[in-house]
Amino acid sequence: MKMIEDSYHSANIAPIFMKIVYHVRLLGYFVLFSVKIWENMARNCVKTKRLDVAFICLARMRNARAARAVREAELEPELEAQVAMLAIQLNMPVN
Repeated sequence: MKMIEDSYHSANIAPIFMKIVYHVRLLGYFVLFSVKIWENMARNCVKTKRLDVAFICLARMRNARAARAVREAELEPELEAQVAMLAIQLNMPVN
């Protein structure tokens, strides 16, 4: 009797488990795409020289190392040096 009950519960749990796995994968892809979106926005911040917006993008990307490097570059008086550090952290090629 216990074997029949176990198979009954397994049969009911399988579709639920598959739905959970599907949504976790979907959420994982969403997070992956959202990181790429924030990275593209950060690259635009290099072009527009908007470091204030770049910090938001770096935070959304969860890239603390890059945010720290850019924050340390803010000690430099030239805006170009600060923007250059952001570009380096984003691995942008030199034009």
